[in-house]
Amino acid sequence: MNALEIRDLTCGYGDEPVIRGVTLEVSRGEFLGILGPNGSGKTTLIRAVTGLLEPMGGEVLIEGADVRRLQPREIARRVACVMQDTAIAPAIGNLAFSVREIVGMGRTPYLSRTGWATDEDRRAVADAMQLAEVEHLADRAITELSGGERQRAFIAMALAQGCDTVMLDEPTNHLDIAHQIGILDLFARLNEREGTTVVGIFHDLNLAAEYCERVVLLKDGRLAESGPPAEVFTADVIRSVYGAEVIVGTSPSSGRPHVFVGRG
Repeated sequence: MNALEIRDLTCGYGDEPVIRGVTLEVSRGEFLGILGPNGSGKTTLIRAVTGLLEPMGGEVLIEGADVRRLQPREIARRVACVMQDTAIAPAIGNLAFSVREIVGMGRTPYLSRTGWATDEDRRAVADAMQLAEVEHLADRAITELSGGERQRAFIAMALAQGCDTVMLDEPTNHLDIAHQIGILDLFARLNEREGTTVVGIFHDLNLAAEYCERVVLLKDGRLAESGPPAEVFTADVIRSVYGAEVIVGTSPSSGRPHVFVGRG
């Protein structure tokens, strides 16, 4: 059984479709990158997969179950989503939740009606903080943290959900290169050691090439290309999808494709 199956999916906002007839399968334990120009439907696709946006047509299956037949609590037990820091922080506002409290919110799908945390919940929170390397920040207010620290706290919150599949909606956006690498290294370890399925939206083609075993390119809400980075990231494909002239070489350290900007 695949981790995710998207079948002829059409979805959008109001009467206007953004995603048009996309079909995509994500295998268990895969590290998949989703890329494409601004407005191509990347975030809309993740919103449909996580049940935040109802399909206009087609279907989304999570571990074989139609997302439309799952309650939000059931979806949250199957798929965790790491949003951009800039998308999450406004929802928290100036409320000075501690990092431990933020991470504990990831256990919400498992809480009983009383809302009391169990020993299992507390262990999951502690393990998630350790994986995301924020245990030393447990008692700090989320509003006092740097952007990189705050994003790691939100990652720990997603990890506390204990899902086999994690979706990343540009989690490294606005972070410096050190924090970008640190976050992606974390998910690479989870993918390799725990078999966690990782599906991430990327803007940076070179980061996607380094971390993903397969990438898909969206253009105008449709699936334009799919395959290993070495096959998809070619000058011709990037010109067709992005309308940009680039030079594609090879990383001397990893042997993976590396995209260079070509100027006159």
